[in-house]
Amino acid sequence: MILGFAFLSLVALVLIVKKNIGAANILTLLIAMCVGMFLTQWMEPTNAQSRFMGLIGVYLSLNFLAGAFLSNKFLKYAVPIVSLSIFYFLGDRSWMFGAYSLDFAQPKVLLLPVLGIVLMILLDLKELSMKKMFPELSVELTESTVVLVLIGLMSIFGSFLGSWSSFLLIAIGVFAYNSFSESNRNYIVLSLLAFALIGGFIEEYKLESIDLSIGKVIGGLVIGGSTVGMTSLAQKINVWFWAVLLTLMSTLLILLVLLLNNVHPAFGGIETFVASLAGIGIAGIWLRNQNALAYVIPSAVLVGLLGYHDPFGDVIEQKEKTANTNEMVEVEDKVGSIKGQGWDGLQGIYAIDNSSLIKFQLGPKGGVTEGKISMLTGKVTINEELTASSFSVEMKVKNLSTFNSIRDESLMEDTYFNEPKYPLFSFVSNAMIAQADGFVLKGNFGMIGKKIPQEVFLKYVGDEGGLKHFIGKSSLNRTKWGMLSSPQEGDIVDFEIDLYLK
Repeated sequence: MILGFAFLSLVALVLIVKKNIGAANILTLLIAMCVGMFLTQWMEPTNAQSRFMGLIGVYLSLNFLAGAFLSNKFLKYAVPIVSLSIFYFLGDRSWMFGAYSLDFAQPKVLLLPVLGIVLMILLDLKELSMKKMFPELSVELTESTVVLVLIGLMSIFGSFLGSWSSFLLIAIGVFAYNSFSESNRNYIVLSLLAFALIGGFIEEYKLESIDLSIGKVIGGLVIGGSTVGMTSLAQKINVWFWAVLLTLMSTLLILLVLLLNNVHPAFGGIETFVASLAGIGIAGIWLRNQNALAYVIPSAVLVGLLGYHDPFGDVIEQKEKTANTNEMVEVEDKVGSIKGQGWDGLQGIYAIDNSSLIKFQLGPKGGVTEGKISMLTGKVTINEELTASSFSVEMKVKNLSTFNSIRDESLMEDTYFNEPKYPLFSFVSNAMIAQADGFVLKGNFGMIGKKIPQEVFLKYVGDEGGLKHFIGKSSLNRTKWGMLSSPQEGDIVDFEIDLYLK
């Protein structure tokens, strides 16, 4: 699949440089097939994927060939609709895209490609009526406006029927109609495919939502639109070197928003990339440039599949293979959902096992930095009288990681932890108070030469592999230790604690 998108991107680049419009329709057909194969990875059952794409391929090819050899104007209405019988008779009731049925025997599913045909019929009617009623209006501007309105309305209705697969099915209806139309509007097909890809990448990277209140998401929309604009400009440049350079820069721009995630989550990442696909679709409709979209879309897919790296996610994935399954639960869910056990029989003196771990996070929504502190050491004394118990914990500052080596090196400098001068974090409790099914430790947290009162909530949850397992949570305001306030980085640090005693 990756090789397929790479080939299509290369072909589109050649078409842009050579200013060849004729081959763009075949390229659109191939891109539709590749996008369909990418989306059908999440179809159920898995053996339905090849058959589903086979039907789409037959439908698109049949209309493409019929449009090339038949000139009867009636056919542009009849063949795209009649040939939908392929799906009706050869589809399967068991096909699903997520929670959405793809049973083409159901009128609501078969309606999706019909929506694409209706869209094109309405555009033709619009063109006739606008020329008569408002001859002073720009045909291109009115078409772009009408397409945006109609696709917006159809997207709401279509997504209710088939989720992200609806964009693909509407697109094949548009392509089938365009095969017989004198006005080539396959830029609409490609824009719809860009919207369909959003669903594919949401599934690929397990995104729960895309929040438009986050600046980097809005930035992604704008960047996606700008890539179509840059590629459209490249088509107008007569010197092939500059045309190629400007076209490739549009791809590098999308790659940049992914790589910026490695600098700080607030600067980019997969959410920004997914938003850029929406920007590509919208700009494609507004600029009406089929060749530009034919390059930008497969190039964007390559960037999304090959260019994204989530350093925190890589560590989490590795830990999930070896660690306790409860370890990866959020602080609130874990501490709140697991009931603490009683203290009978726990009296004694313990050492902290080096498998103990503190995870933390800070930062605004959309720009959260996550990390861990490992290899904890210390001594714990538990007495029958809780108030006489004590916890003493030490952590090497060098054992702190945010899963980004460049960022971690900067944290060791004097602007933050000044590790050469203050190599340890510490926490020493001076009081323990029972609370609910756990207890609150009251003590002092030491960092960068200052010790400030700090509370930690802990629960005992049982023995694991001969070790006493405690879970807990806490939070602190780092500015109390003299660090500068930063809304971008975040001031409040939330902690999740897994403490093992031996």
